[in-house]
Amino acid sequence: MSENEKKARIPVWFYPSTTAMVNSIFKQYNFKSSSEFIEEAVRFYTGYLGSESAESYLTLAVSTALTNAVELSEQRIRRVLYKQAVELAMVENLLISLGGYTENDVAKLKGTVEREVRKLNGNYSFLDAAKYQNGTIEKDDK
Repeated sequence: MSENEKKARIPVWFYPSTTAMVNSIFKQYNFKSSSEFIEEAVRFYTGYLGSESAESYLTLAVSTALTNAVELSEQRIRRVLYKQAVELAMVENLLISLGGYTENDVAKLKGTVEREVRKLNGNYSFLDAAKYQNGTIEKDDK
Protein backbone atom coordinates (compact mmCIF):
# COMPACT_ATOMS: atom_id res chain seq x y z
CA MET A 1 0.00 0.00 0.00
CA SER A 2 1.55 3.31 -1.07
CA GLU A 3 0.64 6.82 0.01
CA ASN A 4 -0.58 7.67 -3.51
CA GLU A 5 -2.96 4.74 -3.55
CA LYS A 6 -6.64 5.67 -3.26
CA LYS A 7 -9.18 3.52 -1.52
CA ALA A 8 -11.92 2.01 -3.62
CA ARG A 9 -15.45 1.35 -2.50
CA ILE A 10 -16.52 -2.27 -2.95
CA PRO A 11 -19.83 -3.92 -2.18
CA VAL A 12 -19.60 -6.23 0.79
CA TRP A 13 -22.50 -8.16 2.17
CA PHE A 14 -22.50 -9.23 5.83
CA TYR A 15 -25.06 -10.90 8.00
CA PRO A 16 -26.48 -8.50 10.60
CA SER A 17 -24.76 -10.46 13.37
CA THR A 18 -21.38 -10.01 11.64
CA THR A 19 -22.00 -6.28 11.21
CA ALA A 20 -22.94 -6.01 14.88
CA MET A 21 -19.79 -7.88 15.88
CA VAL A 22 -17.57 -5.56 13.80
CA ASN A 23 -19.32 -2.45 15.12
CA SER A 24 -18.97 -3.59 18.70
CA ILE A 25 -15.28 -4.51 18.49
CA PHE A 26 -13.51 -2.00 16.22
CA LYS A 27 -13.50 0.80 18.84
CA GLN A 28 -12.25 -1.61 21.49
CA TYR A 29 -9.03 -2.10 19.50
CA ASN A 30 -8.58 1.59 18.66
CA PHE A 31 -9.59 1.45 15.00
CA LYS A 32 -10.98 4.70 13.61
CA SER A 33 -13.75 2.99 11.68
CA SER A 34 -15.26 -0.38 10.94
CA SER A 35 -13.75 -0.13 7.44
CA GLU A 36 -10.25 0.20 8.92
CA PHE A 37 -10.90 -2.82 11.15
CA ILE A 38 -12.19 -4.92 8.23
CA GLU A 39 -9.22 -3.93 6.06
CA GLU A 40 -6.79 -4.95 8.80
CA ALA A 41 -8.67 -8.22 9.30
CA VAL A 42 -8.44 -8.95 5.55
CA ARG A 43 -4.69 -8.22 5.58
CA PHE A 44 -4.20 -10.51 8.56
CA TYR A 45 -6.27 -13.31 7.05
CA THR A 46 -4.56 -13.12 3.64
CA GLY A 47 -1.22 -13.29 5.43
CA TYR A 48 -2.49 -16.34 7.24
CA LEU A 49 -3.66 -17.96 3.99
CA GLY A 50 -0.48 -16.97 2.15
CA SER A 51 1.79 -18.66 4.65
CA GLU A 52 3.10 -22.08 3.68
CA SER A 53 0.95 -23.72 6.30
CA ALA A 54 -1.47 -22.58 8.94
CA GLU A 55 0.67 -24.30 11.57
CA SER A 56 3.75 -22.24 10.76
CA TYR A 57 1.70 -19.02 10.78
CA LEU A 58 0.13 -19.82 14.13
CA THR A 59 3.49 -20.93 15.49
CA LEU A 60 4.95 -17.56 14.55
CA ALA A 61 2.02 -15.70 16.11
CA VAL A 62 2.20 -17.70 19.34
CA SER A 63 5.98 -17.41 19.45
CA THR A 64 5.79 -13.64 19.05
CA ALA A 65 3.15 -13.34 21.76
CA LEU A 66 5.16 -15.49 24.17
CA THR A 67 8.37 -13.58 23.44
CA ASN A 68 6.62 -10.29 24.21
CA ALA A 69 5.17 -11.69 27.43
CA VAL A 70 8.57 -12.98 28.56
CA GLU A 71 10.22 -9.65 27.75
CA LEU A 72 7.63 -7.78 29.82
CA SER A 73 8.16 -10.19 32.71
CA GLU A 74 11.92 -9.78 32.47
CA GLN A 75 11.58 -6.00 32.59
CA ARG A 76 9.38 -6.19 35.68
CA ILE A 77 11.76 -8.62 37.39
CA ARG A 78 14.76 -6.38 36.60
CA ARG A 79 12.98 -3.36 38.09
CA VAL A 80 12.04 -5.28 41.24
CA LEU A 81 15.57 -6.70 41.63
CA TYR A 82 17.04 -3.21 41.22
CA LYS A 83 14.73 -1.83 43.91
CA GLN A 84 15.61 -4.73 46.21
CA ALA A 85 19.33 -4.18 45.62
CA VAL A 86 18.96 -0.51 46.59
CA GLU A 87 17.04 -1.43 49.76
CA LEU A 88 19.58 -4.13 50.66
CA ALA A 89 22.47 -1.69 50.18
CA MET A 90 20.72 0.77 52.51
CA VAL A 91 20.25 -1.92 55.17
CA GLU A 92 23.88 -3.04 54.83
CA ASN A 93 25.13 0.52 55.24
CA LEU A 94 22.94 1.09 58.28
CA LEU A 95 24.03 -2.14 59.94
CA ILE A 96 27.71 -1.43 59.34
CA SER A 97 27.44 2.12 60.65
CA LEU A 98 25.39 1.12 63.73
CA GLY A 99 27.50 -1.94 64.55
CA GLY A 100 30.88 -0.34 64.04
CA TYR A 101 32.18 -3.30 62.06
CA THR A 102 35.55 -3.23 60.31
CA GLU A 103 36.30 -4.42 56.80
CA ASN A 104 37.98 -7.50 58.33
CA ASP A 105 34.86 -8.34 60.35
CA VAL A 106 32.69 -8.10 57.25
CA ALA A 107 35.09 -10.14 55.07
CA LYS A 108 35.30 -12.89 57.71
CA LEU A 109 31.51 -12.99 58.14
CA LYS A 110 31.01 -13.05 54.37
CA GLY A 111 33.22 -16.14 53.98
CA THR A 112 31.41 -17.91 56.82
CA VAL A 113 27.96 -17.04 55.50
CA GLU A 114 28.86 -18.08 51.95
CA ARG A 115 29.93 -21.52 53.21
CA GLU A 116 26.72 -21.89 55.25
CA VAL A 117 24.46 -20.80 52.41
CA ARG A 118 26.23 -23.13 49.96
CA LYS A 119 25.95 -26.00 52.43
CA LEU A 120 22.22 -25.32 52.87
CA ASN A 121 21.59 -24.81 49.11
CA GLY A 122 20.45 -21.24 49.70
CA ASN A 123 18.01 -22.23 52.44
CA TYR A 124 19.47 -19.90 55.08
CA SER A 125 17.03 -18.05 57.32
CA PHE A 126 17.11 -15.36 59.98
CA LEU A 127 16.63 -18.15 62.53
CA ASP A 128 19.78 -19.88 61.26
CA ALA A 129 21.67 -16.58 61.50
CA ALA A 130 20.39 -15.96 65.05
CA LYS A 131 21.40 -19.47 66.14
CA TYR A 132 24.84 -19.03 64.61
CA GLN A 133 25.35 -15.59 66.17
CA ASN A 134 24.20 -16.84 69.59
CA GLY A 135 26.51 -19.83 69.35
CA THR A 136 23.69 -22.40 69.63
CA ILE A 137 24.83 -24.05 66.38
CA GLU A 138 28.29 -24.54 65.07
CA LYS A 139 29.41 -24.25 61.46
CA ASP A 140 29.30 -28.02 60.92
CA ASP A 141 26.02 -28.84 62.78
CA LYS A 142 23.82 -28.87 59.69
